Amino acid sequence: MCSMNFTKQSNNQTIKPWHRNQKLENRKFFNLEILRIVGCISIVFIHLFSNQLLDSVNKVEIYAKLATLNSSGRMAVEMFFIISGLLFSIKLDLKQPIFDFVKKKLIRLYPVLVFVVSASAIIGALGLIKFSIFDNLLALFLLNGTGLVLKIVNTTIMFWYVSAMLWTMLLFMYLLKNFEKKYVDLLIVLLIFFSYTFVIHALNGRMYGPVFTYYNFINIGMLRAFGGIGLGYLIGEWYKIYSEKIEHAMVSTKTKILITLSEFACLFFIIYNLLLHDIKFDNRIIFVIVFAITIMLFISKKGFVSEFFDNKVFLKVSRYTYSIYMVHLLVFDTIKGSLWKKQPDFLYSHPVLNLVIALICVALLGIFVHHVVEVPSAKFLRKKFLKNV
Repeated sequence: MCSMNFTKQSNNQTIKPWHRNQKLENRKFFNLEILRIVGCISIVFIHLFSNQLLDSVNKVEIYAKLATLNSSGRMAVEMFFIISGLLFSIKLDLKQPIFDFVKKKLIRLYPVLVFVVSASAIIGALGLIKFSIFDNLLALFLLNGTGLVLKIVNTTIMFWYVSAMLWTMLLFMYLLKNFEKKYVDLLIVLLIFFSYTFVIHALNGRMYGPVFTYYNFINIGMLRAFGGIGLGYLIGEWYKIYSEKIEHAMVSTKTKILITLSEFACLFFIIYNLLLHDIKFDNRIIFVIVFAITIMLFISKKGFVSEFFDNKVFLKVSRYTYSIYMVHLLVFDTIKGSLWKKQPDFLYSHPVLNLVIALICVALLGIFVHHVVEVPSAKFLRKKFLKNV
């Protein structure tokens, strides 16, 4: 394997950003958790209004209004990809076998998928939702975000993000382990540019539709993963090189205020346009740019906003986001096939109550799955399969 002849001097030490840095690996970015929370909420809302209540959205004024305000909620997935790429870069250990890397990711992410598929099969047997055995098998084989599927079933549609993320990280890690870093970095830069360029032109700037495949092999979901994880990776590489300077840099009050205003503006843009506003600008690449700037500002922690959110309390809340993200469509489909189907008058007469019921059910099931499935399964599987890792 080739090595790159590049070093960065900082504090009389030689930093090799492509090697494992234990100090950086253990560094926590609690303020990024608020972005996960906002992103998870926007994804849940977009599916509640644009999918689950589609038959009723034009009949109930509040549903139609909320669906319009949350119309850009899907863009949160791009933010998830960038954060994942950042953490991939910072925690990257090229001495680790690729198989061990894959095992760690599957132990962390796979049990919740198995739960969702199993629960979908049981609820499908009761006739409340549609359940496709073969389509769910494709999800279990981690293929529903790769372009190797013709459709993604509703209850496991959220795993397309995890699938595309895992395959992209696996590709990046293989390249970094076997080729000179400067060439891999150049390839990732090209992947970012051409992936986003293709997506925004193919989808008229909307950047949606993970299952869409063009020319029989160019899959939108994988391109979004290449772009987002690649961008996050580059941010991580930038941070690894300059982290010591950033950490010890002294900023003046005037500079801190300017940074704070920038952080507030970026966070306001994200919350307002993901949850509270129907953006009129067609080219959604603006979200990717703002996400990247926000993440860079937050990991630098030089403004009052990033410092305020750099608190463990947000980690305690965001630990439920993955389970909630994975189970929310299962909850919506089940309620739609039972309460909303059998009591349509109740849906129209009490629209706010129905929203509250649906969101409470999602939160409760997500918390339950986190504590009963996600955490215990990860502990058991780590003990069994990661003894020597």
